[in-house]
Amino acid sequence: MKWWVILSMLGWLFIPAIAQDDLPPYAVPLTVETVNVEITQSEPPQVTLQVWGYIENACDFPIESQQYQSGRVIYVRLYITMPPNVRCAVRESIQHTVTMTLNGTFEKGIVYTVDVNGAVQLEFDPAQGVVPLTNIPQRSYSQVEHVSATIVETSPLQILFTVEGVHPDGCEVPLWVSQSVQNTNGEQHAVIELYRERDANIDCPMVEQAFQETVLIGPPLDARDLFVEINDSAYKVIIPETPTTGELTLVPLRRTPVFVESILIETTFDYPAEVSVHTSGIMGETCPEAVLLWQQTSYSQGVLVDLYTLVEKDATCPLTIAPVTFDVTIPLEGAYNDGQYQVRINDLAQWFSVRTSSP
Repeated sequence: MKWWVILSMLGWLFIPAIAQDDLPPYAVPLTVETVNVEITQSEPPQVTLQVWGYIENACDFPIESQQYQSGRVIYVRLYITMPPNVRCAVRESIQHTVTMTLNGTFEKGIVYTVDVNGAVQLEFDPAQGVVPLTNIPQRSYSQVEHVSATIVETSPLQILFTVEGVHPDGCEVPLWVSQSVQNTNGEQHAVIELYRERDANIDCPMVEQAFQETVLIGPPLDARDLFVEINDSAYKVIIPETPTTGELTLVPLRRTPVFVESILIETTFDYPAEVSVHTSGIMGETCPEAVLLWQQTSYSQGVLVDLYTLVEKDATCPLTIAPVTFDVTIPLEGAYNDGQYQVRINDLAQWFSVRTSSP
């Protein structure tokens, strides 16, 4: 092997480490389980907020807080700050209890709303004293074991998915289904979530419970391959150019996160503003047939983007000296008024400001 080839290989090996050291820290929000408000009868009344929750699979860093008031709404943000080059031991969760005093002057007889991490909005009147405890429903996702797909209508195209699996516990609570179909990075992309919700103070028998559920996906489906994600499972649905009713072929896929190196925010001056993010980095897979997709989760102060690749589960990707890179623009969901927001794509976060031509 020539000496310049060896140097080239060594150079590429060190690039990700250098890039990662330059990344800024990012925030991991507290998952809120229970919120309580206590109010003193002093003049003016003092309002104390108690929050119980957990950080999922993260280091045991102290909880930080921010709060600001807009009219009669108090926004509280609880989170930990993660250094970009720290990797935490995987664990179930880290429980946290936060007690804090709300800033501001509160008048009796006026109803205020406190918003905690966008997960709960609790109303209180300082004249009431102690507000009853509010529990946030806990969500548990079902484990998917087998999926089949059948075309039931060809015009418009409709596909019926039959999902079999197990619930993680024996609680007798209803199964909820959410679904979406959209064009993601030029690909037909469907996301199906199967989950159950229960109060945090309810104990359930620790026994798995089998289930079968059908989910109908309809317009705007096209007669082309469909990438569908159902909880932690992903499949490529082979749809013929001329669809006919009957069972379809499903190809199991594996999902791999990408390494994000840069984020560039672009906003319009419309009211409300439209925001898109231009991001680039290194693909997690070197297979040329790997498809780059994303999912977005919006909250009151920004959006979380999960960026990843899908490729056949048994695919063997080639070893390459140079990393396989990506460069993509993602339109952010939602409408943005004047203010500050945060976008986080995988492990990289960035704050941005919106200034519109508001009336």
